[in-house]
Amino acid sequence: MRFFSTKAKKPHTYQVVLAASELGPYVPGLGQAFHTSVLVDNVEYEFSGQGICLSRGPASHERFTRGHELIELGGTVRSPKEMMAMLTAYFRPGTYDLLRKNCNSFTSCALHFLLGAMLDPKYSSMESCAVTVSSYIDLVSLIMPNYQPNPNAEGFCVEHVRRDINYHEQKAAQGAKAKAPSRAWILVVGLRRRRANGAIDLPQDCAAQPQAEGEGWRPAAQYEHWY
Repeated sequence: MRFFSTKAKKPHTYQVVLAASELGPYVPGLGQAFHTSVLVDNVEYEFSGQGICLSRGPASHERFTRGHELIELGGTVRSPKEMMAMLTAYFRPGTYDLLRKNCNSFTSCALHFLLGAMLDPKYSSMESCAVTVSSYIDLVSLIMPNYQPNPNAEGFCVEHVRRDINYHEQKAAQGAKAKAPSRAWILVVGLRRRRANGAIDLPQDCAAQPQAEGEGWRPAAQYEHWY
């Protein structure tokens, strides 16, 4: 006779590794630029102009001649499938921006989702400084002569993505079904940020504050390219 254990099956633990490569020369006063990505059980997740890209091992770092570092960050029970369900709508193809929405932006959000951790500021210090410079002195063209702002990245904010992650975690902890944010809802948030910054004038229905995702507003087609 065969007996079955009544013990609950332990969830799989996924190993998370940060991969980082130096990008370009060190710039005095601004720092060193980096390309980063996240490996989960040796599958790499990185953000580029094609959106979130997957590969076996740190493939996106092989093009850098100075090598790369791999930093083991520990384990998580949150699966890559859950991470992709949460973050794909935020990091869509064509929304990459070298300074405002780049690989480090995605890595920071992915680490927050998987481990509740933040990306070490040293990996994104240069673009943070450059954004400040562009806002006040407009010297980005001297640092990165080929840089062209991507309008599709306008209004993006890593901190807002982290807040959305926290919100869905709280809903899950309360026993509610934690539904991943829809593209429409992310678009609403992005439009409001642009309106708050004076970048656009929204129609009254767009400017309204719906009570929850999906209520009271449907995105207009002319705005969809932003997210």
